[in-house]
Amino acid sequence: MTDPQNEPFRTSVRPLTPEEERWDEWFATQELRSPDNLEAVARQLLGLITGLLGLLLAVLALSESPLPAYLDHPVVPWLGGLGIVFMLVALLFAMGVLWPRRLIVSPHKLQEEKAAFVALVERKAQLLRIALGAFVWGVLLLGALLVLALFTAAGSV
Repeated sequence: MTDPQNEPFRTSVRPLTPEEERWDEWFATQELRSPDNLEAVARQLLGLITGLLGLLLAVLALSESPLPAYLDHPVVPWLGGLGIVFMLVALLFAMGVLWPRRLIVSPHKLQEEKAAFVALVERKAQLLRIALGAFVWGVLLLGALLVLALFTAAGSV
C-alpha cells in the first residue's frame, strides 16, 4: 500500500475556460492598477486631512476676546496638540504615497521588474496604512475636543 503523503504532487493541465480567462485578466488588471488606486486614496485622504486640520485649528483659535470657556479646560491643550500632531503625521505619510521614487531595474529582466513593482506597491500600502491610522487618531481626538467644547459651552463640564 502506498502512502499518499509520499507520492509526488500531480496536476492535470487543461486549457482555461472563458470564465477563468476573464478572472485571470481581471486580476492582472487589478494588480497593475494597485499603485494608482493607492495614490487616489492618498489624494482623498490629503483633502480630508487638510479640511479637518483647518477645523481643528479653528476650534483652537485664540483670537477671540474673551477666550471661549472650553479653552480653560485642562484637557483641551492635550487633545488639540495631539490632534494636530496626528493630522500632520497623517499628512506626511499620505504625501509619501504620492512622492515619486526612482525604481532601478535591469531592462528585460521580468523577475527583477516584478519584484520592484511588488516592493513599490508594498511601500505605498504601508505608508497609506500609517497615514490612515494617524488620521483615525486625529479624527478621534478632534471629535473628543468638539464634544468637550459643546459640553463646556452648555455648562455640563
